[in-house]
Amino acid sequence: LKPNIMKTLMAHVGPVMFDEYGVSRAERDMVAAVVSATNKCQY
Repeated sequence: LKPNIMKTLMAHVGPVMFDEYGVSRAERDMVAAVVSATNKCQY
């Protein structure tokens, strides 16, 4: 992975995914499962 891309990604996604007012652990797991299924990737 490219560090500059990861920094930018985490600046935008981090607050939504990991802030106390963002999504819950269960919701994160659900998103991961749906994305994996959409990409035809084993979760």
